[in-house]
Amino acid sequence: MAASQAGRSRDAEPYARLAFENRPDARSGMALGQILLQSGDFEEAAACFEKATSDPAMAVDANFRRGQALRRLGRNEQAVAAFEAAVLGAEKHAPAWNELGVARLDLGEPRLAVEAFRRSLDARPANAAVLSNLAAAAFRIGDVETADEAVRSALELDPDQAGALSMLGALERSRGRLEAARAAYERCVKIDPGSAAAWTGLAGTRQAAGDLEGAGQAYEHALELVPGYPDAVAGKAEWFEWQGQYEAGIDFLSRAGGQSRSPGIELVAGRLLRRLGRAEEARQRLEAAVPAGDLDGPLRRQFCFSLGDVCDAAGDFRAAWDWYAQG
Repeated sequence: MAASQAGRSRDAEPYARLAFENRPDARSGMALGQILLQSGDFEEAAACFEKATSDPAMAVDANFRRGQALRRLGRNEQAVAAFEAAVLGAEKHAPAWNELGVARLDLGEPRLAVEAFRRSLDARPANAAVLSNLAAAAFRIGDVETADEAVRSALELDPDQAGALSMLGALERSRGRLEAARAAYERCVKIDPGSAAAWTGLAGTRQAAGDLEGAGQAYEHALELVPGYPDAVAGKAEWFEWQGQYEAGIDFLSRAGGQSRSPGIELVAGRLLRRLGRAEEARQRLEAAVPAGDLDGPLRRQFCFSLGDVCDAAGDFRAAWDWYAQG
């Protein structure tokens, strides 16, 4: 642990393995797991933490750390179970509630995420990062008032909180205040230049303001940071749509978003296909991807109107009416 804290990661892991070989108990397993977690070996780290959960004295922390490793492996359902075990053993474990909220959000359960973030703030009030997460979850379900309040509180605590600045950009853009949104996103990417989400938000805001060249550059930057990032892929495809390059947009999706079928990508694909006169194909893709349940806010509304458009183009006017009414 001393080697790890001194930044000597190459020494830390061999020492931890020696300790575990000599005394393979929960304490040495936790130490090895934490070093593996820091070095990016999430699979073995999760296994170490899972073994450590058998010790009641370490079960809470072991479940918390295991959840972190599982979330980094993209196994959000398992991560949720681990974080829930942690908060069951320590109901005021603020970091575990926060991580549970993030995992819930990644699973497309923003309402449950809001509840988890609130529990985190109950245990540890005035945390700018958690307030930013609460804003993101609230915004996703259309609770703009809660999102706005959380963002303002986060920025009062930390004016340079990147997540809060990104959410401020999203809120301002949703109100049509494009210059304010652009300023928030530009400040965010200056503070956190490695955030693909912030670059994607900046790209969308530039596009809405008519700066298509700047938007294209920002989308490319986001995709360089995280190749195949679904929001950036969907945004870049929409960027082609705005310029009337519908075939180019479909080609781009087949290349960049081939492995991803996120709702945002499918929404843009449906619009592009309709503009190419392929209404039935567009309808099939949209109907297969229309969000339900917790995702019944702004994104579902866009799906409803797009489905109304494709049903109208296909001559199914009754279905078009129903989708428009839902929207």
